[in-house]
Amino acid sequence: MLEVKGIQIANGLPFDQLELITELLDFDGEPMLLHLKDERGSDWVCYWVDFDESHKRWVYGKVSIEELYYYLIGSKSLKSLFQDLAADYVFLLDFDINGQCTSVIMLNSYAIPEKYLAGENSYYSLGINEYYQVYLKDHLYIDRLRHESYRLIAKPSDDSHGPTVSAKDAAMVLHGASKSMEGFIDVTGAKMLEQKPITTTKKTKKINRFKNDLSPRVANNLFHSFEVWLTMDVITLEADDDEEKVWRNTLIEMYKNEVLNVDISNETDAKIIANKYTPEERKKIFEPLIRIYDNDNISIKITDYKNTFERDFKKKPLSEEFKQIVTPKPTKEQAEEEKQKRLKLFQFVVALEEGQDISSIKIKDLKENLLFGDEQPEAPYTIHSPMIYNNISYVFRKDIKGKFLLYPDGVKKIFHPELEIEVEGEDVKEIDNAFKGRLVDLILEYTNSSDQRKATEERFIELAKYI
Repeated sequence: MLEVKGIQIANGLPFDQLELITELLDFDGEPMLLHLKDERGSDWVCYWVDFDESHKRWVYGKVSIEELYYYLIGSKSLKSLFQDLAADYVFLLDFDINGQCTSVIMLNSYAIPEKYLAGENSYYSLGINEYYQVYLKDHLYIDRLRHESYRLIAKPSDDSHGPTVSAKDAAMVLHGASKSMEGFIDVTGAKMLEQKPITTTKKTKKINRFKNDLSPRVANNLFHSFEVWLTMDVITLEADDDEEKVWRNTLIEMYKNEVLNVDISNETDAKIIANKYTPEERKKIFEPLIRIYDNDNISIKITDYKNTFERDFKKKPLSEEFKQIVTPKPTKEQAEEEKQKRLKLFQFVVALEEGQDISSIKIKDLKENLLFGDEQPEAPYTIHSPMIYNNISYVFRKDIKGKFLLYPDGVKKIFHPELEIEVEGEDVKEIDNAFKGRLVDLILEYTNSSDQRKATEERFIELAKYI
């Protein structure tokens, strides 16, 4: 066998007890490459590298699970695996014909004799079996995310702090890119669901599920300047039907083609975007990115994992024409309308005397008697008995309690899930009146329905509690 210079270790094995995980390679029925695990959970590979009449020599090296993963999927050769070990040292162990270890030599991992390294084309070709599908689950997931990632590279406009960008600018890139992706999910998901025969509430729930499941994930990052890999997690989203599946599977490519791979110095691209998306949709998708492109502190380059496209916005910066077409400045009327849309719903708890008429309360009374208040996404909506609708009085056994919801875009909604009534619009009085009209229609339908329907339909069972 080859004479190797290193540190001779006399006191037995230099590591914890190793457990055999699997035999990765064999030669004529003899084990050749083993995957082992020590008591601390670290991964080791053991490779048969030499022999003579009485001994076999193995090289033992500690590997990171990531490097092991890349070897098993065929992206890294066995030679490279031993050149990129997780520890700075390896061990050469000689075993006699009885399996007893007779010699242990420790040497630097970079000092493994060339003769003991596998060839350049020593790639693993057997694929990942069921055991490793589970063992490497997290790395399989991350690697799939990386393959579907967009790479956003931010560099400083000057070199006063070397190649680094400020944390504030890095956060802006991350936040803006994520907001744009979420906006794209929102807009395209809503269009995909537009023709489906489901209620607005169910559509809203679906969109929220899409945004939650497809939420942009950081698949990798580098900090020499600032580079972040972002993607939408299409892996975990379970589609309910074929149409959703097609949308999910093409979402990343759509975002690349329609949002990222556009010439922001070109009026033609801006007009294509303006024709395809409404002003509100452009605000969700493109405005967060334009804020990034318009930041004088940094220059941005965008590409993907496979480098199928590249946009260097330092070479072709954002033009004023593009910005004005895609996200034009609002008129005075539009600004006021936008202000109204940003109204928020608050719920206050105020201590009042028993029997006090709520309509007589003044702002001063509210301030002095306010116990607490909190912003709420929704609030109770109550119809008191008797209800007056079209000059007709309707008496109920008890008050009907629904919900009032204020959307971020200013749209209001009143709904009662059990009665299956929901109305939405801009004006509160109009939707209040519309809800009462739908309630009257339900009462009339109930009155004219068979006993079987009254006993089996959930909305009728709920209505019977009130009339």
